[in-house]
Amino acid sequence: MTLYSIYADAKKYRTIGYDSEQMFDNFGSLNHHFNVNYSPRPFLMHVKSPLKVNFSREASTFSGNEIPDISEHYGRLFLSPKAYDVVKGLIKNDGEFLPVEYEKGCAYIFNTLSVAESVNGLNKQLCIRNEYGEHLSMAFHQDKTKNFMIFKTSFDGYINAFIQEELKQAIEDAELKGVYFTSNLGAPDNKK
Repeated sequence: MTLYSIYADAKKYRTIGYDSEQMFDNFGSLNHHFNVNYSPRPFLMHVKSPLKVNFSREASTFSGNEIPDISEHYGRLFLSPKAYDVVKGLIKNDGEFLPVEYEKGCAYIFNTLSVAESVNGLNKQLCIRNEYGEHLSMAFHQDKTKNFMIFKTSFDGYINAFIQEELKQAIEDAELKGVYFTSNLGAPDNKK
């Protein structure tokens, strides 16, 4: 089975924005805020009420015009009710669902907590960085990561999500709009 990176399709769809006042109220100092801390750690216990997110034109100045069914933000997934129904059973063991409210009502953000290194799934021999520390290629031991439907890695600072083909297929079969996939892992500029 092929692994894929999943990214928000910002050319067609608006990108997610967060209520900064609520971030301070729920999480305290800036370095603990959910929207800027991408490490795979639980946040649900700190959420006092559904997070306020939006896909407003002002928050998405450099993105498309439509509100997505599903979107990706630093390895986490925004899930409309339709998207949640499609993927919840597939990804429930790989993280937590944070309740959110947005223009169209209630939804979820999936906080990815599964990490390749927890199962020695990062293939270090095939992971390459350039002289600036930027990753040029990433690879995983698929026999070790096969039980994760979605996961992250410390190799890229936890900013990408990697998914199994089954999850990609479920998203495509349900015609969920807002994301794209690439088999060139961790490389969002190589849209296929």
